[in-house]
Amino acid sequence: MMNRLRVGVLISGGGTNLQAILDACESGRLRAEVVFVGSDNPEAAGL
Repeated sequence: MMNRLRVGVLISGGGTNLQAILDACESGRLRAEVVFVGSDNPEAAGL
C-alpha cells in the first residue's frame, strides 16, 4: 500500500485553493492528506 503524501497549505484569503486540494484528496484524485494550514492573515476566511 502506498502512503499518502503529507502536505501543508499556506493561505491568505478565502481558501478556495485549499478547498480544491481537500476535494481532490477526498475523491482520490490526489493521494495526499493536508496536515497543516497556515496563514499570515489572521482574518483569512479559509482558516
